[in-house]
Amino acid sequence: MNQGIQNICWSFTGTDTIATSSLSQLGTTPSLSPVYYDYLSADAFTDTINPLAIMLNNGLRQLSTDGNTLDYVPMMSVQGYDPVTAASLPQPQPVATAKDQKMSQIAFNQLTKANVHVSDSYKLNGFAPNQLPASSSAIMNRVNQIKQLVYQYGAVQFGLEAEISLDSPYYDSQNNASYVPYSAATAGSELVTTYDNQEYLNQDHELQIVGYDDNYSANNFTQSPGMNGAFVVKNTWGTSFGIGGYFYLSYADIYVAGSEIYADEVATTQSGEKTYSATNISPEASGYYYQLSESSKIVNTIFANTYTSQTVGTNQVEQLNSISAYMDQAGVSVELLYKTGAANSGTYTQLGTYTFTDAGYQTIPLSNAISLPNNTTYTVAIQILSLPSSCTTLNVPVQCKSDGSTGLYPVMTTGNSWSKYSGSWTNLSSTERANLYLGANTDVEPLQSPSVSYETQVQTYGWVSPTYNGQTNGTTGLALRAEALKASLLNLPSNLSGNIQYQAYVQGMGWQSTTATNGAIAGTVGQAKRMEAFRMQLTGSIASQYDVYYRAYVQNIGWLGWAKNWQTAGTSGMSYRIEAVQIQLVAKGSAAPSNDSVAFSYLTTPTVNYSAHVQNIGWQAPVVNGALSGTTGKSLRMEALKVELQNIASGVTGGITYRSQSQKIGWQAWVSDNSISGTTGQGLRDEAIELKLTGGLSNYFNVYYRAHVQSIGWQAWVSNGATAGTVGKGLRMEALEIKIVPKANPAP
Repeated sequence: MNQGIQNICWSFTGTDTIATSSLSQLGTTPSLSPVYYDYLSADAFTDTINPLAIMLNNGLRQLSTDGNTLDYVPMMSVQGYDPVTAASLPQPQPVATAKDQKMSQIAFNQLTKANVHVSDSYKLNGFAPNQLPASSSAIMNRVNQIKQLVYQYGAVQFGLEAEISLDSPYYDSQNNASYVPYSAATAGSELVTTYDNQEYLNQDHELQIVGYDDNYSANNFTQSPGMNGAFVVKNTWGTSFGIGGYFYLSYADIYVAGSEIYADEVATTQSGEKTYSATNISPEASGYYYQLSESSKIVNTIFANTYTSQTVGTNQVEQLNSISAYMDQAGVSVELLYKTGAANSGTYTQLGTYTFTDAGYQTIPLSNAISLPNNTTYTVAIQILSLPSSCTTLNVPVQCKSDGSTGLYPVMTTGNSWSKYSGSWTNLSSTERANLYLGANTDVEPLQSPSVSYETQVQTYGWVSPTYNGQTNGTTGLALRAEALKASLLNLPSNLSGNIQYQAYVQGMGWQSTTATNGAIAGTVGQAKRMEAFRMQLTGSIASQYDVYYRAYVQNIGWLGWAKNWQTAGTSGMSYRIEAVQIQLVAKGSAAPSNDSVAFSYLTTPTVNYSAHVQNIGWQAPVVNGALSGTTGKSLRMEALKVELQNIASGVTGGITYRSQSQKIGWQAWVSDNSISGTTGQGLRDEAIELKLTGGLSNYFNVYYRAHVQSIGWQAWVSNGATAGTVGKGLRMEALEIKIVPKANPAP
């Protein structure tokens, strides 16, 4: 690269550092215009004053001139002012004589953005001339910090005084090596400026470090720096300078220690991305700081910016995915905060913590994106959690608001920046006319349908990894019990709110007394208890637009049918384990998920209710589930019987049928549903009985029964249409017991 006669080394170096970083981090080298940031920061338009022009002592900065800062290019990119392609804004030719020329603002705004963005700008602060590292170990500590940045990000920017560093007696033209010793920076020398009792190292030329050589000999410099090692520096003066445009800079050089160092972390840009920023100039170019002292009060201080979200299409949503914040000191830890509405009222949501291991303007991704309602104010904030022990004063860079009418530029009229210091809120934008370097980054995504995530605790395996939207979670075919369940809603659109609630029916416990919500555990863990049934429902506004469907894979049955909205899925009273589950959300009015061969979602053991008509007594009160109906030890005949099933699970077909062998009549016809089988008022004994289940019930249950018979007593249990009692022996039945038993369970 060759800046030619233009005094914009900062623009060439800043832009080329982005390109070098892209090659290192992304594997591609974008072709970037080296003059874009010259136009961005200058009085560059033919038809209007550039609102982003930098104000200098003698007026607005002009094209092709210096007056800008080392941090300008990366910091502007972090704020959303990304580089443009070289094809859309080429460097003027010939390089040796041409300068940038003004263009219309319309033409400038139509330049093609490159597909690269500085997401993070890392800064190593330089040492003042009277505080330079003195020992070899201190020098190497600084060198190693720079080397790490070069290794990690591909290049760093720094500054030096060109007439000193790149000329005799400090520049060796034969070896293309530069070394300016600390001793050159004595008070009053041309290297040092003193302002407000503080010494500053003069710099007028910006370059990038692209490599290093630990073995580069100290003998290659005009005077020995006392140690081997040098950085490889890329200059902006074309390939005729140095070694094809590069030279060596000693590790011990004063500018290695004294210059600020900037490294870029870059990313490709995507359509729909938006950067919200209350600033439009780099912190160094702004030059204003909001200063806080007393470290005990600085901790817990909140800095906040309030923005207004976009209005996006009906099938889109704007999502906040990261927060960008500037910190001038390394080692500061912060909490990320968010809320809708104004900064100084209401409750913030904590989004996570972050530590600035380096100073700089850094973009902090959120673990979960936040959907922003259309055209709504929202606030992003950071709260100081801790400071490094050396930090007693916190310098917070700000940009002063200006509407341009006073001649102050850049123009920044909006902004809603706040601080909460020592318990009190201050609107910095109104009281101090100061905006914070605190940005919000969003993208516009297609509006996704909400979904559900769920996982089960399975015998032997523990928690199974989450599955989603109707996928199977648990096991099938392994005879392992599911013991607990967790479920959560995902991708809830900004126009919907609510939760998913669920409850488990557990072995030995029945329905648990509490409901679980959004990731909490229903069921038990570590108790070896099977989950036998569960139920779920949606709450809040999502319940008006979606149904939650769910089903259970159950021992001895397989997949049951789909249940929804607090219906029961699984079994009860059967001691069957749930082995797997499926859950999904379905928009109201849409088709329900289809069932397999089983259509019912819940199965429970029916209650069998029966009563006997007994000699001299008549109809007895009904009894249930294995209780005795009739008499024993009284020699009284049973004359008739009524049987019915109750508590049949919804959707399960079938019932119970039965018939009696009656004295003088023989076998009567089959009856059902509490009809009379036998005789009444005729003095005829019942001698035998047969019962069987019908329909779907017969697939899952057995009906067991036994008779108490004259001269015999209780017979063995029989089932499913077999004969209880006697036929052809003239013996009366005196009592009966009936039970419904799941097919997989043993006989009574």
